[in-house]
Amino acid sequence: MGENENLEDFFAGMRYNKGEWEELRMKPIALLYTGGTIGARVTDGAADAAPGGGRLLTEVFRRRHPDSPAVFDEREPLTTLSENMTVEKWNTLLDALRGLEPAAFAGVILTHGTDTLAYTANLLALALEGTALPVILVSSHTPPTDPAANGHRHFAAAVQAIAQGHPGGVYAALSDLADAPESREVRLIPGERLTQCAGLTDRFGVAPAPPGKRGGEPPLRRLPPLAACVAQVWPYPGLDYRTIALPEGTRAVLHGLYHSGTACMEGVATGFPGFAARCRDAGMLLALCPARREGADYRYASAAGLEGGGVLPLPGNTMERAYALLLIACALYKDNDEAAAFIRERYG
Repeated sequence: MGENENLEDFFAGMRYNKGEWEELRMKPIALLYTGGTIGARVTDGAADAAPGGGRLLTEVFRRRHPDSPAVFDEREPLTTLSENMTVEKWNTLLDALRGLEPAAFAGVILTHGTDTLAYTANLLALALEGTALPVILVSSHTPPTDPAANGHRHFAAAVQAIAQGHPGGVYAALSDLADAPESREVRLIPGERLTQCAGLTDRFGVAPAPPGKRGGEPPLRRLPPLAACVAQVWPYPGLDYRTIALPEGTRAVLHGLYHSGTACMEGVATGFPGFAARCRDAGMLLALCPARREGADYRYASAAGLEGGGVLPLPGNTMERAYALLLIACALYKDNDEAAAFIRERYG
């Protein structure tokens, strides 16, 4: 494969000792393909997800590590570009993970596109909370046939981390991070800390560790199918809330805020107060993110007016994590008050 003949430097520094490989001889790595650029094929200049496209990862890995005894249990629950991810596709992915017997595997590697990687990482971090297995998402900014594709390095780093007995949890293997723009080092970022790439960049953000209790049985085992019942609203100058139509079946609204934890409070009908009343009258849970934590010397009057009246602030959470929280809470509890109490008590 001529396109990959320059991959030699991708694996510089990737070395495995005998003990690490002995562990992999004992148990396979579950490898779940879901599509994305890392599994895309280019036809007539257009890259698209293709069934079997991700298998090039293992082919390249085998060529670079011919003595590796790593065994991959390969499955393909999804084939999609991640910008086309839906709640229903998430359910398919969760079913595939639910079907894995943790004791049978050394770890899980999951291929994924970059556009919604942070959303899926946060969802899985919550659904698999407390798992003993390392579950590592790998992605690429260019298709695997591109000699510059960073997906091969991400994949090799994920295999190495599992071989070294990395602690359980959900992670994303990434080398394109906003806090280290010049670095090629692959780091494992906890799923609950990953944020979307900033606009017009390919670099993911890393948020502070969110609040919440740890441990216990992973919710995945008792999690009903997720429903597409959470809408998102973002503020912008001139927003007239009367123009926002919420789909039928909406149970919760995640309202984004400006960086200072504010939104427009002017105008009873056109501003936030009227929208909050609308949600309340419709029996919808209204959550705010990123809400400011208590303890600051001051806060803006507009921020102070956002809370109360049944509004649920989610301080310390990113929008990606807050969205996943609401989806899971609504799946676990049919009553919105119980869903809100679950979030406050466990993740507030």
